[in-house]
Amino acid sequence: MKIVFLADAQSSHTQKWALYFASQKHDVHIISFQYQTIPGVTVHDIGFKWSRVINHSDSTLAILRKTAYLLYIFKIKKLIHKLKPDILHAHYATSYGFCGVVANYHPLIISVWGSDVIDFPTKSWFRKIALSFVLKKADYITATSQMLTQAVKQFTGQSKTINTIPFGVNIEKFKPFGTKSDGIITFGIVKGLEEKYGHLLLIKAFKRCADKYKNIRLLVIGSGILEANLKKLRDELQLTEKVELTGYIENDTIPHYLNQMDVFVMPSIMESETFGVAAVEASACGIPVIASNIGGLPEVVHHGETGYLFPPGDVNQLSEYMEKLIREQELRSRMGMAGREYVLQNYDWQKNALQMYHLYEEIIIKKESKETR
Repeated sequence: MKIVFLADAQSSHTQKWALYFASQKHDVHIISFQYQTIPGVTVHDIGFKWSRVINHSDSTLAILRKTAYLLYIFKIKKLIHKLKPDILHAHYATSYGFCGVVANYHPLIISVWGSDVIDFPTKSWFRKIALSFVLKKADYITATSQMLTQAVKQFTGQSKTINTIPFGVNIEKFKPFGTKSDGIITFGIVKGLEEKYGHLLLIKAFKRCADKYKNIRLLVIGSGILEANLKKLRDELQLTEKVELTGYIENDTIPHYLNQMDVFVMPSIMESETFGVAAVEASACGIPVIASNIGGLPEVVHHGETGYLFPPGDVNQLSEYMEKLIREQELRSRMGMAGREYVLQNYDWQKNALQMYHLYEEIIIKKESKETR
């Protein structure tokens, strides 16, 4: 089949979907505002190059990108109708989803990712109407969690079917490498350094633990606008020797870093954390997870079994769970093993990708049936 993704080609999630279907010998194309070479996939550069040739602030670039959706929509529409795909699949409702709707090509699948449904419509009544319009025009919708599925139904009504298909993880890549033997208990987080992910809260909770236990450290992996603030707080709390900020790392090296950790922490403070793929990756590596009881995180972290859930923003409860896992090695091991098993049953990437493949097959069969009537 010929599949056209309207999606950010630089996103690791987009690349996972594209590479999977390309590996199954399908003709895969991506129409993207951000160019990226992907083996076996045709990526169409639609001409948006401002970000490469001018100086700009992050906010300016964001505005330019939003404007580009309108300026290039007719070019995108023309390209889609030229390609004539069997499946047109837009990822992220309020940008590429909008382009898919305006292109007026069917069948159209829109996959919502989280902030496009949770954050975007809260900014104004116009955005709320725009999101509802886009979602109602889609022939099919997919969401990564049950929480996000229910959120979408607020805009589409209960009659429209939403297919819940998680991102999933590669269980052969994300797996335990062996038993740690350095005697240091390492807490860790792998997220962009942004306010909503709760890094500042984590460092404060870690400080409480570090005042009582000497054999611990914190590994903060990722880059972002909060980096300077995190380093400042770390140094003010005299944690320079115990808290390491790695900066950006390549996706392929994440399993290596996860296997340095004994406990993974996701102290997110916003509902737009609708799935928690980082928590799933950690669980796949046999690591217990402490996460905020927010968004879709309760779906991937089972309280008391694969980790702990705490009220968002509650530094006291977070530090208490961290201390408990510092003290109880057997509990860490048991929770880690349970987490790995839960991922194998529910978030194996091959099984999740097969769910999408079956949806594609169903769509094509229905399309062919209509054409032969």
